[in-house]
Amino acid sequence: MSDQRARDLGWLVAIALVALNLRAAITSVPPMAVDLGADLGLGAVAIGALTTIPVACMGLFAPVAAWFTRWLRPSTVLTAGIGLIAAGASVRAVGGAAQLYVGTALAGIGIAVVGTLLPGLVRNRAPDRVGPVTGIYTAALITGAFIASSLAEPVRIWLDISAQAALAVWAVPAVVALVVWSMVSRTD
Repeated sequence: MSDQRARDLGWLVAIALVALNLRAAITSVPPMAVDLGADLGLGAVAIGALTTIPVACMGLFAPVAAWFTRWLRPSTVLTAGIGLIAAGASVRAVGGAAQLYVGTALAGIGIAVVGTLLPGLVRNRAPDRVGPVTGIYTAALITGAFIASSLAEPVRIWLDISAQAALAVWAVPAVVALVVWSMVSRTD
């Protein structure tokens, strides 16, 4: 395999890993709703806010991502977005309800940043393969949502952890994506 083909494959894997994290912070919440309510005394509206906050952040912070790319490389801004997803998921494990909401907002901001920049990065890096690469990252995004929603409760039971800690487990794939993306984006 040529060096360029290896770099292209590494970049594609990094994009897929990044996309895997674009819905996990949202879809991991509903399976934890009953436990979060019981553990933290949260009602249905408060639990619903945990899935609404990231969606609101997508609308509010998507323009900010584009604004930052005026001064920084898009891959640098994307790296920061992935870092926010990882940090936000991690923060959800510590403390009480306030940290749960702050972490959810941080993850939502990261999702907004990354989701805004991915299409442009794909167009710039793979202009002749925009459709297939977009299909790959869209499939990864959906797969990440499916995995988080279907494994959130089994992971909580298997690890014997609180619902808050189970939500923080989703920081692990974000950290993996951050490491891989950081390595790959340095070579571009």
